[in-house]
Amino acid sequence: MIDSVVLQLNKGDYTICENNKLEGVRAQQGKGFIVNSKYCKDFADKMKKDGLYFPVITLPRSKSGKKEIKEFLEIQVSLPKLVYGSNIYEIDYSDLDNILNKLLICLKQIGIETNKENLKNATLKRVDFSKIILLPEYLGTSKQVIKKLAEFNYKPSSDFDLKEYNNNSDGITIKFYNKTQGYAIYDKFGEIINNGYTLFEKDIIKALEDKRLKKNVIKFEFAHQRKQSLEAFLRKRIKTKSQGFTLPDVLQDKNIAKDILLEIFDKVYSPATQALITLSEMQENRLEQYLRDKNLPLKKRAFISYLVNKATKIGAKGLFEELREDLSGGSYDRLKKEISLILVELGDISQDLPNLLQYLRAKHDEFKIIKPES
Repeated sequence: MIDSVVLQLNKGDYTICENNKLEGVRAQQGKGFIVNSKYCKDFADKMKKDGLYFPVITLPRSKSGKKEIKEFLEIQVSLPKLVYGSNIYEIDYSDLDNILNKLLICLKQIGIETNKENLKNATLKRVDFSKIILLPEYLGTSKQVIKKLAEFNYKPSSDFDLKEYNNNSDGITIKFYNKTQGYAIYDKFGEIINNGYTLFEKDIIKALEDKRLKKNVIKFEFAHQRKQSLEAFLRKRIKTKSQGFTLPDVLQDKNIAKDILLEIFDKVYSPATQALITLSEMQENRLEQYLRDKNLPLKKRAFISYLVNKATKIGAKGLFEELREDLSGGSYDRLKKEISLILVELGDISQDLPNLLQYLRAKHDEFKIIKPES
């Protein structure tokens, strides 16, 4: 629903204590402006080393020309990681109070005082709208699905990037982006393997290594890179405001995130594109999983897959005629019996299943929030 956000507290809505931990310093200079920032570095690094999540907290002081120096507090936080220790789960409006309490604790730990009301009213500078989708076995692994999606990079007015971690052994990501917005689809477990550091994420990595979890989770994520474009985007959906949107504004109605992600999904994967990923391809993935579960050797799996694919393309009658021409009588009879059994299995799994994009769009439309089992 919502993953990372950047919150801005204006001067007067917070107090920097003398014993603050904003010891990091960075400077940014552009045409006509200078930004000098303090940020929490050492304490955040220690928390990460201990396997604990901590937001990125920065105190920028900007100056443009002869204008008065402007100061504000900026908090970049992954809301699910703050609540659960990983963004493999999702948050909703029911988590708001918990989020605000945890943010207050984080700020106090580094010597910054504020209150819950100020955090509720903090301005959103960025929001990452997201949806996690669990894949059924017949669609294949997250890597297989994203490889298939990568063949259809049709989003207009965007650059396109396909990134594979460790030669694609540990994850894969598709990114569409331009100057104002970005859209990513990625293998969530692969991303955790490469970037996870919290105690909970280390447990996930161990479960994947032990084969107790399957790599069957993908994540869709969309964000505006600029505050102005985000506000223009939200004005169309939140009619009560024109600017200064807050965390409660985007959390209180899950249809905001749902409608945004559906709109972007449909722009990238149009109905014409959906037709390119056929039902037969999805059946092939399910057959592969079925054969793997039977622990058949690779050579036999490959041969059976070839026969089934051939039967799908030219029909059983065409397959038998072609094999009769290539094989002697005894060999043909043995293979015919084996093929008959295979076609029975194919009949069991060739139900009226949706294709990949239909399935993914349906899950966007359902928009069921994924929470830990209680």
